Amino acid sequence: MMDYLAVRLVLERIYAQRLARNQWQIEPSLDGIRWHFRHHRSEFLVRYALFSTHLPEYLINMAERLMDLPTQVRLTEVDRWERAAQLIWTWQQVPQRITLTVARFMMVLGGCFACHSI
Repeated sequence: MMDYLAVRLVLERIYAQRLARNQWQIEPSLDGIRWHFRHHRSEFLVRYALFSTHLPEYLINMAERLMDLPTQVRLTEVDRWERAAQLIWTWQQVPQRITLTVARFMMVLGGCFACHSI
């Protein structure tokens, strides 16, 4: 059992190194990941919302398309990440009494509620 755990730990470390290098071109450490997401807050919001909350299908598709971009393109597409983050944030802020159709219409017209808040 100890051998299995040791092998698994080594393989997970190798996988984490490869994933962090291929996805974000950083060192696979908590400090490296924190640094990356502090400088790419929109990407963090999109990834967090996609994997931890329930989103409508059109937002899921938008987020998945962004994550499927090649690494070099994904790191330079800041505007697309920000747009997706704004739409997700707006969708999360819509009160439950407003129907989804009205909320979608408002997002298309206004973009982001935060831009219009007092």
